[in-house]
Amino acid sequence: TLFRSGIAVTLTGVFVSDGYLVLEKGFFYGYTPYVWFVVFLASVGGLYTSVVVKYTDNIMKGFSAAAAIVLSTVASVVLFGLQITMTFSVGALLVCVSIYVYGLPRQEIGRA
Repeated sequence: TLFRSGIAVTLTGVFVSDGYLVLEKGFFYGYTPYVWFVVFLASVGGLYTSVVVKYTDNIMKGFSAAAAIVLSTVASVVLFGLQITMTFSVGALLVCVSIYVYGLPRQEIGRA
């Protein structure tokens, strides 16, 4: 029931920071079509992730995670003018390498 504790912590944070506004105007006050679109994308991404985890092997999981990093970077450059720095490039490379290493088959280490 990890999701329940996440919901509880999030709602507590909302009510501590903006409780009077939520009570006065409602939880969804100020949501624009762009906000709903982001919520929709996050939902679809979660469903996609669950399908990948359930129906594919580790190679596909690693490939899709690395592809998501590359595609989101390209989209951020095109849509938001993201300036790719050396730090960002090294971080993205380390994430992709770690995904690859995590997906490698386990090797038993013999004891001498």
